[in-house]
Amino acid sequence: MFLITGPLWARPVWGIWWTWDARLTSTLLLWLIYVSYLILRRFSTGGQTPVLAAALAIFGFADVPFVYLSIRYFARKHRSR
Repeated sequence: MFLITGPLWARPVWGIWWTWDARLTSTLLLWLIYVSYLILRRFSTGGQTPVLAAALAIFGFADVPFVYLSIRYFARKHRSR
């Protein structure tokens, strides 16, 4: 939800819809992995589906620490005080 409402709020405040900093981009990537996993599990019927879903889930799990670290270590639009 925040990936939709954030750009709507950011445009009038910051003058841009989206900025490609590491925090937003890694969160978007994690969201896309999650949606891909759900679509794969729901709509595929082949015998390799569990293997592909497991590989996608592991890839998504590996992205979680990167999202956390990107919040702490990469330059971003707004700073914490």
